[in-house]
Amino acid sequence: AGSGRFRRGVSEESKFVSKDGTAVTACPVYQPTEKKGGRNKKLLRPHGVPQSQYAADFDVEKQLFAANGYLVVLPNPRGSTGRGTDYAMGIYANWGQVDVEDDLAAVDDAVGRGFADPEKLGVGGWSYGGLSTNYPIASATRFQGATSGPSSAKNPPGYGTGH
Repeated sequence: AGSGRFRRGVSEESKFVSKDGTAVTACPVYQPTEKKGGRNKKLLRPHGVPQSQYAADFDVEKQLFAANGYLVVLPNPRGSTGRGTDYAMGIYANWGQVDVEDDLAAVDDAVGRGFADPEKLGVGGWSYGGLSTNYPIASATRFQGATSGPSSAKNPPGYGTGH
C-alpha cells in the first residue's frame, strides 16, 4: 500500500452452462490473493461489437479494476466470435435475449464458485456491451451499479436492420 504498485491480476477461462443448456465461456480476472468465499465485488463487463471475444490475456482496463478489488468477469455470450458461425449468429435478429442470459450465467458461475458476493454486483459495457448492460438493468434488480457507454436504449429505429 502506498507504493503505487499492484499485483497483476490472474485471467483464466471458465466454462458453464446458460439458461437453455448452451455451453458458454468467460474470462474472469482476479487478484492472485483472492480466495473463494472472499465475497468480492464483481463487475460484469460485456464486450462490444457483438462479433468479438474475450481471451485470458492482459488488458489494462480489466487489470485496473482487478487491482482495485473487483473480480472482473468477461463473458463470451452467443454472438461472440471464435466458436463458429452458428454461435456467432446465435443472436441474429434477436439482440438482448440469449446473449444476456449467457452474460447472467457468467454472473451466476462466479457467485456459485464463491468468487463474488451476490450483494456487490456491478455491470458496465461500451457500445454493444452498453446494450448488454441496458437489458439486465431494465429488467432485474440484481446489479447495485451500472455504467453504459454509447449504446442503444431505444431500438424501434433499428427495426429491419438486423437488431
